[in-house]
Amino acid sequence: MLCAMRLLVARVVGPVVAPGLALALLCGCGSAPERIDPTGIDSLTIPTPSPDPSDFTVRIDNRWLPLAPGTTWTYEVTGSARASTATTTVTDQTSTIAGVRTVVVRHETLGRRGRVLETTDSYYAQDRDGNVWIFGTTGPDGWRAGEDSAEATLAMADGPRHGDGYAAEFVGGAITRAAEVRATNATTYTPYGEFDDVVEVEETGVEEGAEPYVSSYAEGVGLVEVDRTGAEGLELVDVQR
Repeated sequence: MLCAMRLLVARVVGPVVAPGLALALLCGCGSAPERIDPTGIDSLTIPTPSPDPSDFTVRIDNRWLPLAPGTTWTYEVTGSARASTATTTVTDQTSTIAGVRTVVVRHETLGRRGRVLETTDSYYAQDRDGNVWIFGTTGPDGWRAGEDSAEATLAMADGPRHGDGYAAEFVGGAITRAAEVRATNATTYTPYGEFDDVVEVEETGVEEGAEPYVSSYAEGVGLVEVDRTGAEGLELVDVQR
């Protein structure tokens, strides 16, 4: 099952500095670096070791990662000999993790004859500023915030900014996947339609030889595509609300 099918997302301990800004500060000899306006991510601690339950809600209406109960996204799985279709459904169930009430989001991968090959759950909550956080997943690589030195990480910022970089996954007391906002104005074509002003997030595992993948998010829709070189990808074909 693709990590991106857990709706990704999200994601350097302490205040986060955009990689582009850090580079400018290091290399700006003789001239001031270009000013980058702050967004909500600059004041976030990602991952968050001690989330305050009062800061979170299960009502998730982030523009790029809306998770309203009853919504189902259907994707065509590309580059796979076994899987044909994948679905993501926001259930009406909740689960309390690290003291925070979270929404249960279910992901299923189906074979070419419609048989379910894999089912996993992810757990999300939104903070008072509109940022969406992931608190855990099930499956072979599953984790839960507050257990085995895992911590909640950012799934989608309220105001994603080109160049923002952060820990996408923090398990076993260490960053296991890193993310960077690659674009905020991309155009993406899927069987479901064309999307403009798409946010592209590139994620890479920290293990040697890990291949990056890019997840694309459309405003008001959510995840519309996952592009993974030489591996399984996703393309949105339907949304039911």
